[in-house]
Amino acid sequence: MRKLIVALAVAGALAGSTAATAAAPSVTLQADRDTITFGGNVSLTGQVSPAAADQQVTITQIPMNRAAHSTQVTTASDGTFSLDVAPRYNTRVDAKYSTATSDELTIFVRPRVSLRRYGKTRFAAVVVAGRPFVGRYVWLTRWNARRHTWTNIERLYLNHYVKSTGASTVAFRMRVRRGVKLRVFLNNAAARPDYVRGWSNFVVT
Repeated sequence: MRKLIVALAVAGALAGSTAATAAAPSVTLQADRDTITFGGNVSLTGQVSPAAADQQVTITQIPMNRAAHSTQVTTASDGTFSLDVAPRYNTRVDAKYSTATSDELTIFVRPRVSLRRYGKTRFAAVVVAGRPFVGRYVWLTRWNARRHTWTNIERLYLNHYVKSTGASTVAFRMRVRRGVKLRVFLNNAAARPDYVRGWSNFVVT
């Protein structure tokens, strides 16, 4: 009889432990993309468990070398939640629910790079981002149709910044034969640590 009582007690303890483990809160977090161009959005989605409506989930964004900021969202009846964010720099993101924390995501941001033509020989390279790029450089590149690759022509140092638009620019002159395809490229060495590499539209001379 004593053995039976002990066995029942152990079984009850195990069942209680299993139930407690099963009921432990958890939260997931996903992003619809891991890289955006500056000014773009990322849709974050996730779910809490056990699923329940009107639960508060805290989504925290930690931009590179900048202060973290958090946003609270509320779950739907199935425990899901969503939030659109527009990171201005490479950013780490996680979600917290009760005592649970999701896996951390990293969202990479490319500066918005463009090449503009103002005549036969006048061009401007423009890099739009959340900070100045003056003193950093972009590569002017030319499309090599035979090799199917972009070839570096000249390193262009950005020398002007317009705070109201976030644009760092450099104007330059270049004589090239007709029909040449040009674009500018910002590599990782020039973009980091706040951003990742980016490239412009192409211009045909």
